[in-house]
Amino acid sequence: MVTLCLVRSLVLGATLAGLAGCQTPTAPTEPPGPRLVMQRYVERLQLNGSLDLEDPDWRARLPPPPGTSFDERRDYSWVVNTSLGSFTVRLFSDVAPRHVANIVYMSELGYYEGLYFHHVESELMVYGGGLRPDRESDPGTVYTVGETPLKEVGFDRPGRVAMVRRDGGSLGGRFLVTLEETTWLDGDHAVIGQVVEGLDTVRRLGRSVEQGEPEAARIDSTRILVTPSTLEQVRLHIARLSGMGLLDRSREDWRSVLLPDPPRLKPAVGKSFTWHIETSEGPMEVLLFAEEAPRHVVNVLYLSELGYYDGLFFHRVIPGFMAQGGGMAWKRGGAAPGYAFLQERSVSHDRPYRVAMVADSVWLSVGGQFFVTYAATPWLDELNTVFGQVVAGSRTLRRIETYGSPSGATSRPVTIVSTRVDESNAGSRSLLEGPGGELP
Repeated sequence: MVTLCLVRSLVLGATLAGLAGCQTPTAPTEPPGPRLVMQRYVERLQLNGSLDLEDPDWRARLPPPPGTSFDERRDYSWVVNTSLGSFTVRLFSDVAPRHVANIVYMSELGYYEGLYFHHVESELMVYGGGLRPDRESDPGTVYTVGETPLKEVGFDRPGRVAMVRRDGGSLGGRFLVTLEETTWLDGDHAVIGQVVEGLDTVRRLGRSVEQGEPEAARIDSTRILVTPSTLEQVRLHIARLSGMGLLDRSREDWRSVLLPDPPRLKPAVGKSFTWHIETSEGPMEVLLFAEEAPRHVVNVLYLSELGYYDGLFFHRVIPGFMAQGGGMAWKRGGAAPGYAFLQERSVSHDRPYRVAMVADSVWLSVGGQFFVTYAATPWLDELNTVFGQVVAGSRTLRRIETYGSPSGATSRPVTIVSTRVDESNAGSRSLLEGPGGELP
């Protein structure tokens, strides 16, 4: 079909060079995902004769994987199907990208199919990727993966996954899964993921090896799942609401009764969410308790992505007690979103700098207003849901406290300039236990 642009150019005597400006613009293409990168790489290896999967010793001659990038809007999971059941590992592509690229490569190759869990160490960890079930046996992978372990992500819980180390690097094929806390491995082995489903399967595999039944601990297959990250799912929800005409942020009253509910989803297990709050008095950071209060955390992600808090206030501050934020005006609270949701009271107000949602009733939290405590307030445990802990920003909070009064009225406006949430695989759960300390 001859386009109108082409006809006009021909009539005007345009040169071929001039037609370039008439070409239909194309959207920029995203780089191929890591699975596609590995699939193409494997195909090239087979075409040039560097890889022959019919060779019984192909694993021993395997070239290392190419470099690839990971989309921060996606979560990458490794599903391991075994003779005793399946387990799923959330891969830490932002923490150990080279190791995760190697796992994607191995899965696309079918590397682990027919291999075994072959060794258990003192009921603390189980090793997988052995060629034979009766003893430690490396299939012979000739390359190692070099990547410095991050101190922020350690072996502080069961279900951590790492590659076996040798000669200053990680073996390409063999891996371990921890069954208990094994913090002495921190800084030596790189954590590449966390078992988020099926840790009981891993324990059964370990018992099978210990009891002299290693044939039962066989790996049948592995595969990589790619799903939208929690933040990306929230963004897609907002885009759908806007596309359906249910959300119009050009209206002055969009924050109140017109605001639809946040999406109904659970934050990705094993991920860390940090809420950054920029105020007129300085910044603060809040570690969000996504596993303990998932509805409340998703609500914060939703409101932050909307820009809900931008320009609102810390409108009620009682020194020694708390600072309440999310007010429409600095001398009064004003309206909140037209929705509430069930409380999730599992974390105590047992230390300073807890972050909790204002209660609508004994059963419900309001959508928008929250408070930060200045002291332990355990009597609030039956009233409000703690959904986070301030981890940085003591100077900001102390300055805000000086503007408060016994009645809660503030002597000057304290504005919330902006908020955002970062999603990552780094972070610690230690803030749920032990006494609270001074903030940086």
